[in-house]
Amino acid sequence: MVQAFLLGKHSAVSYQRTAISATRTLLELLSGALTARDRMSKTSRDFQPVVPAPPSLFTTFR
Repeated sequence: MVQAFLLGKHSAVSYQRTAISATRTLLELLSGALTARDRMSKTSRDFQPVVPAPPSLFTTFR
């Protein structure tokens, strides 16, 4: 009876550790994805002018 109780308790602790490990892995994955997305949005923002360019004085109209 005591052995069955201890075995059940051990497997519950093992399950809890596995769940914590899986949660930690998921959080690391999500934080990595968010960091990568943030990096991409910054680089794409670098190529977009904040203020539109004024019309050029040297444009020829035909």
